Amino acid sequence: MRRPVKDLFDDSARPKPVLPRGTSSELPGSAELRSRATRMDLERLSAARLNIEAGRPAHLNLNLFADAGFEAEMERTAPTASGYTLTGRLAGVPMSTVVLAVNDDALAGRVWLAFARRFPLLSLAVMLFV
Repeated sequence: MRRPVKDLFDDSARPKPVLPRGTSSELPGSAELRSRATRMDLERLSAARLNIEAGRPAHLNLNLFADAGFEAEMERTAPTASGYTLTGRLAGVPMSTVVLAVNDDALAGRVWLAFARRFPLLSLAVMLFV
C-alpha cells in the first residue's frame, strides 16, 4: 500500500485574501477565475524530480482549491535555463496533462483535463515562501 501523498500547497499560515468591494472572481463570458494565497513545498518538487531521474515514481498532490484537488503522476523532467520542468498526468484521469515549471523559488504550470477545464498555476509573490 502506497503512503498518502503530501499536499504541494499549504495555506495554513497565510491569511485569506479579501477581494475589494465590487470586484468579481469571474470574467465575463469565461469560466470562473479563482486564486488563493499559499506557499508551495519546493522540497516536494525537488524530490519528485530526483525520483524521476532515478527511475522511481513521483506523485504530487495538487491541492488547488477545496473542491479541486488532484494527484499528479509525474513522468518526465527536463532542465530549463534556470530550473526544470515536471510533466505527467492526473491519476485516474484519462487524457489529462500536468506541466510544472520550477525556476529558483517560483512555480508556474497548467493542468489540462479531458473535459477541457484547465487550472493555471500562476507564480505570484505570495507563493515564493518555502
